[in-house]
Amino acid sequence: PFVVGYIGVLVAKRIGVPVQVQIHTDYTNNAFIFESARHMIEFAISFVVLRFASCVRVVSESGARSVRRYTNAPVSVLPISIDTAPLISPRERPPEFGTRKNIVTVSRLTKEKNINLVIRALKHVEGADLFVVGDGPLRKSLQRTARSLQLAERVHFLGWRDDVAPYFQHADCFVQASSYEGYGLSLMNAVIAGTPSVSTSVGVATDLPHELVTLVQKDEYAIARAIRTTFHQDSEARERRLSARTGFLRSLPDEALYAKTYISLIATCGSS
Repeated sequence: PFVVGYIGVLVAKRIGVPVQVQIHTDYTNNAFIFESARHMIEFAISFVVLRFASCVRVVSESGARSVRRYTNAPVSVLPISIDTAPLISPRERPPEFGTRKNIVTVSRLTKEKNINLVIRALKHVEGADLFVVGDGPLRKSLQRTARSLQLAERVHFLGWRDDVAPYFQHADCFVQASSYEGYGLSLMNAVIAGTPSVSTSVGVATDLPHELVTLVQKDEYAIARAIRTTFHQDSEARERRLSARTGFLRSLPDEALYAKTYISLIATCGSS
């Protein structure tokens, strides 16, 4: 909904066709808006784009609720398509995992992902290691944080991995501490793989069944408490989670249905 969207609106008006605006991030979140001067400018541009949009597509229900405050155009929800096969097919345990509890976060190492909070939360979780899968400009800074907290031996930076499914499948807990997310693909991958998950209330996290993800405040102590609770789930809680996951997997559209829905949303854009 920013510069590219603005250009799209200008072109669409000139040649007389409808324009569908697709939104993949929660740009109405204050954490996004005030993160930089560029984001503030983009937020201002979005008002013009949404005013002239024929229809809008977002990737989560929470995103739809936010966007509807700024447009009268129809807003549809179509999540990001995910290939579930690699996530549900049994994989070998990652060689990096040890005998202690294994916490995993999969993310770009950027400011809004708040990996530093996950590292700080580890201080309050005994008998566990944290595996950070991903890379980015804050890697060295995060490594310094781990060293300053005397957690260097418990925080493992693995860099990018082409195949992340084994890390989800064999983790004892997945953690997402983002300030904002349009969707949250890593969280969805964790849920599909059956990993007990903890997340801040961002993106698709608020749309998922509570049995599959524990929502927490953006606070190291709250994150640590949720991780410890996840580690000590009783058999009844685990059974509820497995049952909820089975139902959730059945609700996901297959590739053909997803493509049909996507084409339908484009074809009907502007028809009203």
